[in-house]
Amino acid sequence: MGLALKTKANVIAYDIDPIGRDLCRLNAIYNNVLNKIEIKGEITSYHIENYSFMQKTLIICDIEGTELDLFNTNNIKNLIHTDLLIEVHDFMFEGDNEASRKLKMLFKKNS
Repeated sequence: MGLALKTKANVIAYDIDPIGRDLCRLNAIYNNVLNKIEIKGEITSYHIENYSFMQKTLIICDIEGTELDLFNTNNIKNLIHTDLLIEVHDFMFEGDNEASRKLKMLFKKNS
């Protein structure tokens, strides 16, 4: 919501929870930015692989442990001009920092 309020950015918000989407929509209406926000359901690695990132893009990702499912070798090249802020949930994986380590390797290999 903050990006839509404080910048000229258009926002695409994904939430698999219908109640979460409804709350996002209500929040956008309350803040008078519904025209700047597109609210969708699930996002998959396929969406990222095939999305046309034509403008400078920021992805803020908080997906409760499925970071490694969303970002992979099939779509990483499509993110070359995209900034990413990923909240990594290492505690959900075996081994300390397992998700962080794998994501770092993925991005390092493809930078």
